Amino acid sequence: MYLINESTGSYHLVSPREQKSCIDFAIQATPLERYMPKERDSFKYKIWKVVVSTPFEYFIMALIVLNTILLMMKVRTMRRRYL
Repeated sequence: MYLINESTGSYHLVSPREQKSCIDFAIQATPLERYMPKERDSFKYKIWKVVVSTPFEYFIMALIVLNTILLMMKVRTMRRRYL
């Protein structure tokens, strides 16, 4: 894992201890506030309501699983010389 300094454009290799602390922070991070459209009768609110729903989350997860399976099937039928 590399740490990139945006101001200088330089980068350096991060130690495993720093990697672990960075990953722990990313896993435990919670948003400070949740975005929610103010007008409840607006189109933006209706889209937001669909996107934050549990069925939508399961639908997206199912699409990811389906995509993974399709990619595995393509590799299985690929000729040996390409592997």
